[in-house]
Amino acid sequence: MSTSASPRLRCAVYTRKSTEDGLEQEFNSLDAQREACEAYVLSQSSLGWRLVPDRYDDGGISGGTMDRPALQRLLQDIREKRVDVVVVYKIDRLTRSLSDFARMVDIFDAASASFVSVTQQFNTTTSMGRLTLNVLLSFAQFEREVAAERIRDKIAASKKKGMWMGGGVPLGYRAENRKLKVDESEAEIVRYLFSRYLELKSVRALAAEANAMRFPARSLEKDRTELESDDPTSTDPAVRRFGRGPLYHLLSNPIYIGKVRHREKVYEGEHEAIIDAEKFAAAQALLATQAPARSRATNSADLHLLTGILFDEDGNSLRSVHTKKENVRYRYYVSKAFVEERGSGTQNGWRLPARQMEQVVEAELARILTNARLLSELLQDRIPADRIPATISRASDLHATYQASTPQHRRSIIQKLFPRIDLAPAKLILRLDAENLVEQLAGSPVRSEPDDRLRYIAIERPISLRRRGKETRIVLADNSRRAVASDENMIRMLRKAHFYLAQLTDGSGRSISNVATANKMDRSDFSRVLRLAFLTPKIADQILSGSQSSELTAQTLSRLPELPHSWTEQHELLGA
Repeated sequence: MSTSASPRLRCAVYTRKSTEDGLEQEFNSLDAQREACEAYVLSQSSLGWRLVPDRYDDGGISGGTMDRPALQRLLQDIREKRVDVVVVYKIDRLTRSLSDFARMVDIFDAASASFVSVTQQFNTTTSMGRLTLNVLLSFAQFEREVAAERIRDKIAASKKKGMWMGGGVPLGYRAENRKLKVDESEAEIVRYLFSRYLELKSVRALAAEANAMRFPARSLEKDRTELESDDPTSTDPAVRRFGRGPLYHLLSNPIYIGKVRHREKVYEGEHEAIIDAEKFAAAQALLATQAPARSRATNSADLHLLTGILFDEDGNSLRSVHTKKENVRYRYYVSKAFVEERGSGTQNGWRLPARQMEQVVEAELARILTNARLLSELLQDRIPADRIPATISRASDLHATYQASTPQHRRSIIQKLFPRIDLAPAKLILRLDAENLVEQLAGSPVRSEPDDRLRYIAIERPISLRRRGKETRIVLADNSRRAVASDENMIRMLRKAHFYLAQLTDGSGRSISNVATANKMDRSDFSRVLRLAFLTPKIADQILSGSQSSELTAQTLSRLPELPHSWTEQHELLGA
């Protein structure tokens, strides 16, 4: 009788210590970790486990970062399929960040590799280990959502106390220690604008007069001093340009009477007022009489966010237009040639759905502001290292502020950070203004005279543009991922699945039928929902973030005849 030999598994031991204390000793912590791991590998030799000769030791490096030489070397060897199993003493030796842990698991899964924690019985070569991994990553997503809610609550509570929570520093003020202080030279401009508006009774006339006055721009605003101007081709770096949009915002901003606005409410602020309450009230009354009649209350949500910063492959700015059909308003960005050739029978150029285009840019903004590692790389040469952690925290605040802001404020933030966006074949190129990013988050850059060659960072997003008649649909090239809101139905199903799984594994010994009955569900319906708790971390994370394949819907999940146990098969089936 012959028996088949166990497959040979190449095992790599990874060790790490956060500090360098004791590393000079003959037998240190790294040696102790390695000895325990080697003993574990030896105990599994009957299963074909064999230790690789290379050592992967990181001494004196925190587990909160993936920028570790030995770890990066190990991950590269896994990608090249030189390692089958990673053995660690404890899971926190591999990483202390659940988000980094998820990225590592993606690398392991792509290379069909696994990892083992010898002191915690955590082994992804078994189904129970993979189940534990799913549960951990579900809690990681829960932590991220709770953190976002906490930030929003913090901003609301802070503004209720009158605190300024960042963003663009209003004209007339300067930021000092995260507080607004009156800048007298600019405050005089603000007082002039309010006084002249009450005399001229026209924002258009005020913009023309203010631009003729050639007020000096802020020293840090050397490229685009204001985002909306009457002359968008102007490159004069010494003169402040005023457009009607920013002037409307300035004249209606309660910050100038010492107050802070949060959504629909206004609170007493900590900063000093520039305009007296009577003059501000008179300006509001005049603005109200001149406001155009709105057909519906949601018109403000139809604001074009990318006006003046979106360009086609020939360098021509796309125009912002809208059309109305059966009381529904549709917004587009269109090429100049498309407009000029209308009616000729041959229309060339772009006609892109505005909201879809804006969602791609907003998704990139969110990625920058919420990705600590990416943000630290962007900031490392522009501010001192000791200021980076606080700046990353401010980025989370800015992201929460953006989500709660008016469309006008969102446009201001986007156009400051992305002053130019270019359409190119198969990709979208976003020019990130790194100096403005630093100004938004840290107050001022290290360099007093920014080098334009270093100031702008090109970020490329691969896309495909699918034409359907006159329409053009934007599709992100990374497996048709969508920059859209999450599917609440799928998220609700995923939460139910983990809730049911927790009831089955709480130690009570209840059967599936008992738990289904307790939840007032038919057993077959209960089983269809329960299996979603065993989706791979990658698919679960895509559902929670709204980046799943466009073919993956709640209906698709509920009608699956069965869910494969293999992660690879799940990815192929569900388009992950």
